[in-house]
Amino acid sequence: MKKKKKAVVQAILIYVVFCGVLCFSAPLTGKKIFIDPGHGGSDPGAVGPTGLKESNVNLQTSLKLKDFLVNTGGAQTILSRESDIYPTLADRVNAANNWSADRFISVHYNASSDRNVNGTETLYYTYGSETSKDLAQKLQNRLVETLGLTNRGIKPRDDLYVLKNTKMPAALTESSFISNTYEEARLKNSDYIIKIGRAHYYGIADHFGVDPNPPAPPPEPSKPLSGKIFAIDPQSGGSSKGSIGPTGLYAKDVNLRVATVLKNNLADYGGATIIMTRSEDVSVTSTKRIEIINGSNADRLVSIAFPGSTNPDTNYTKTFYYENYSSKSSTSKDLAAKVQARLVEALNLTNKGVGKSSAAILVQTNMPGIITKPSHITNPYEEARLKDAAYTWKIGRYIYLGIADHYGVNP
Repeated sequence: MKKKKKAVVQAILIYVVFCGVLCFSAPLTGKKIFIDPGHGGSDPGAVGPTGLKESNVNLQTSLKLKDFLVNTGGAQTILSRESDIYPTLADRVNAANNWSADRFISVHYNASSDRNVNGTETLYYTYGSETSKDLAQKLQNRLVETLGLTNRGIKPRDDLYVLKNTKMPAALTESSFISNTYEEARLKNSDYIIKIGRAHYYGIADHFGVDPNPPAPPPEPSKPLSGKIFAIDPQSGGSSKGSIGPTGLYAKDVNLRVATVLKNNLADYGGATIIMTRSEDVSVTSTKRIEIINGSNADRLVSIAFPGSTNPDTNYTKTFYYENYSSKSSTSKDLAAKVQARLVEALNLTNKGVGKSSAAILVQTNMPGIITKPSHITNPYEEARLKDAAYTWKIGRYIYLGIADHYGVNP
């Protein structure tokens, strides 16, 4: 009997030590967090440029947040919905109140009629507690830190049912704008959704004053164009409209859209530093563009233009460089050839190859550079394609792939 008692005591001691390390080490043990994925079912919420529904992204983000809260934080968690259904606002609030949740987090994404707008904001009830305001601030801090978007701050609201009628501290996140073309594309990436879910979890942990104790992330692989600097020049802008399509589409707008996609690909996937001669619809003189480019100490220059023709049937792809029989021109020629090859692959238009140009933007800048002219905006069929954000994203993406080919790296 003594041996049996000793064995039982030892088993209890082992359990206590084991459980002391694992059972009670989770930072949010005992906390009850209610997560509300906004919209759902018959209410899709905002819809992105290519049809991505906010309701679906809200749910994906909420499920990732639940994973972090339960598996890393040790919290108890309930969602207002775990599929594409629509609980009423009253149902959501009643479920949280009846469960006596400690905190209520409503997950949303923002929208604007201006496709260029993007940023992060978090909302709380105007007449709520300081605890709600602190929760909103901690969530906002982590989301801004993680996503690197414009910080639109925390905002008091007195008209949101779920914030007004919940009995516990509550906040509503608007992590980014699904209406932004580039952001919508990122929100289709599961790794990006995981980052957003983790940022919410970190903000909740910060709010409770605990270390979130995330598992050590694997070291990030080095990006293929880290350390490189690129100058990108979207031609025209402001009062200079560039060529105009049959139904009035301005080349200046398409130039900027494609240049922005190229910038994001070079930065996000390539790890490069980017200098733009313009980032919005403003007039920039040729002299000023050259000054910006030379002042950037860039390794390469890419100037983007969608030309026109008096013949509406004309449509082809061509890329230019400046030839002065120097090492700079031979490097420029290779860059032009690589970008041209990728654009022809992507757009399947007539391949006019690589040509020589004595444009000032190439002659008077210090680094190897090209002017790429992917297609003709004056072609009716092409103008229609250029109105499609997915098509212009593809053009920017394939220019990036051509740059990667030029450097001999895996994009």
